[in-house]
Amino acid sequence: MRTIIRASLIAVSALLVSCSDPELVPQKKVIVLGIDGMDPEVASRLMAEGKMPNFKKLAEEGGFSPLGTSIPPESPVAWSNFITGRNPGGHGVFDFLHHEWHETTDEDGTVEHTFMPVDSIAGSTPVTRSVNVFGMEMPLSGGDQYNKRLGTPFWVKLEDADVPATVYKIPANFPVVASTQRTISGMGTPDLAGGYGKYFVYTDDQFAIGQDDHATGGEVINVSIYEGSHSFTSELKGPPALDGKGDLTSPLRVDIDPEEPLVRIVVGEGETSETIILREGEWSDYVTVDFEVIPYVMGVNGITRFKLQEVRPTFKLFVDPINIDPRAPVADISTPPEWATELADSHGLFETKGMPENTKALEEGVISDDEFREYSISLWERRKRMMLDLLDQHESGLFFYYVSSIDLNSHMMWRLMDAAHPGHDEATGPKNSGFIEWLYMDLDKQLAEVRKRVSPDDTLIVMSDHGFSPFYRKFSLNTWLLENGYLVLKDYDAEKDGELRDVLGLAAVDWSKTRAFNFGFQTIYLNLKGREAMGIVEPDDADALITEICERLAGAKDPQSGKKVALRVNKAKDIYAGEAMEHSPDIVVGFTREVRNSNESAQGEVPRELISDNLEEWSGCHLMAAELVPGVLFSNREIRIENPKLYDLTATILKEYGVELTEDMVGKPIW
Repeated sequence: MRTIIRASLIAVSALLVSCSDPELVPQKKVIVLGIDGMDPEVASRLMAEGKMPNFKKLAEEGGFSPLGTSIPPESPVAWSNFITGRNPGGHGVFDFLHHEWHETTDEDGTVEHTFMPVDSIAGSTPVTRSVNVFGMEMPLSGGDQYNKRLGTPFWVKLEDADVPATVYKIPANFPVVASTQRTISGMGTPDLAGGYGKYFVYTDDQFAIGQDDHATGGEVINVSIYEGSHSFTSELKGPPALDGKGDLTSPLRVDIDPEEPLVRIVVGEGETSETIILREGEWSDYVTVDFEVIPYVMGVNGITRFKLQEVRPTFKLFVDPINIDPRAPVADISTPPEWATELADSHGLFETKGMPENTKALEEGVISDDEFREYSISLWERRKRMMLDLLDQHESGLFFYYVSSIDLNSHMMWRLMDAAHPGHDEATGPKNSGFIEWLYMDLDKQLAEVRKRVSPDDTLIVMSDHGFSPFYRKFSLNTWLLENGYLVLKDYDAEKDGELRDVLGLAAVDWSKTRAFNFGFQTIYLNLKGREAMGIVEPDDADALITEICERLAGAKDPQSGKKVALRVNKAKDIYAGEAMEHSPDIVVGFTREVRNSNESAQGEVPRELISDNLEEWSGCHLMAAELVPGVLFSNREIRIENPKLYDLTATILKEYGVELTEDMVGKPIW
């Protein structure tokens, strides 16, 4: 009898041990699809019209609700809310752009302060030690990139609770936070050169577009095509050289068929070179580009795509920004580090740049609406296949998959579907004017495939970080601050070279008289003594000044329509709380629908014109008052709270696995 009891106890003990080991016990599955920019009004209309039957079925079986976004409703802010379960006062991401003062001392001892824009997510430490190799300084310590966002990501909290997670390209996670979970970085990941995507155009047109139009997103390279050989040689430009003298380059040769609209492109040289054949109008697949950092000693790889735009009479070859190669990444883009390589090995080379669509190339007239749409479709098709493949491999725990297609195309193509938009093109074809709607409907088909892989015991959530609005009018906050006496410019010549200056930068600001300035898309800072390098506003006077600016700006109107420019103007201290408040802006502006701060003002410039029509390709937006652009929330479970917010989803995911919420989190479970 004792033997039987002892054997039973051993068996029970073994069972308990196995239940405590996450590798032996399957975890319940929570599947979250993050669809950046999916709008509840657009989704509701298409469901009502029968164009999104699978989303409609999901809403009827579970739940559907607008999802409260962040204040301000900007992607890095919103996704940081979701990642941490905190508000901006807690995680420290307040806008796409933050600012820093850099101090330099001249030879005569004069101290100069320079106002610099910085990324709100990624930072880097200064180089502290270096060694000279062949005349180039190589860093030995320092220079490391780090993620500035405060707070613990939800997947790390799941990791601490032994819950496995796959997190594919969630924004605001570059460099990736240290973890044993499978993660790869998304929006915020730079190109190989460390920027946000520099395109190139090789052409024999001496007056190519972009050269005289102050193009900021790329470079037009003039080439001479040799008549006898119908070819040219040039270079592909990569990251900066270690010695600071120019960029690393890789050889490029293009041979043009004398009769057919066809080219042969040879990238690199020797054994590592790659050759592709392209017909006019075609995009290539990704091609590897090798750059020598130190000849015969060290190099870095990137990947890019080519589009042969035209062969004759003008030659035009478009080159995508050179992405970090996922097989040999030069930055921390995945955890574990080898996961990016595994994805490339199993699914082929894929884009790593955080915003893969070529928005700048479209804005600057280098590619057409048709070319932008074709490129977007190719990205979307690859993402769809990878989504289903990764979901098929996912056995337990959390699965998060991010899609940017609706967001970036709503930004760029809204003007084509909206006849009221100042930039609307009546001549655009139905493929372009209907492309945003097509993406919603194709996403609906993808949802059907996802649901085939979801069991009745799994939790399925489809969410977006914000919705969308048309962007008709550009308002410049710095110009308003100037006109109302809060920002003061130095004495300057109103005319230069016979032309009135349209825009003045912050270098023209008289900081000794300026009390407030705009930097970022929806944020105003006081020139506060003790915080800003040139601050003049006494801390005791700050609250009264903030109140005054909020009240006056809330009354500002568009002279064309007579409508208010801002729906609400918030004091930051009234809407934020947490450990990052010392870096917070002082005022957050919630614009009315259809109005947005100008790019120039957001980057610290002072345009001459206060408000004007938006005639740019970037024609849809969400940088308004948060309540005007909520995201979406669909689930196969009933949503049991009213007005759910992004950080409520964070609380929901953690509670699904019994992970206790910490005091720094502000959300609550939605069921």
